[in-house]
Amino acid sequence: MVRTQISTCNREIRLLQLTGEELSSLPAETRVFEGVGKMFVHREMPEVKARLEREGKGLTGDVGDLEKKMRYLETTYVNARDGLEAILNGGRS
Repeated sequence: MVRTQISTCNREIRLLQLTGEELSSLPAETRVFEGVGKMFVHREMPEVKARLEREGKGLTGDVGDLEKKMRYLETTYVNARDGLEAILNGGRS
């Protein structure tokens, strides 16, 4: 489940990067619109770029937290499995 969340965040980060690259290739005076619900709202180019960057940083932080969680869960799983094996092997003696 954590791996799925990490790949989802990575996919969103990549989408933000691609959107930022596309915006960078446009002239500065280009009108930019963002979808808000069922409508589109005019935004200034720097404002949109700042939002994309802010969201990217947030997602990068989320990925780091999820990776820590995944390492913790993997370590807990290995320790629990080893403990159960020790109990089961100790009971056979």
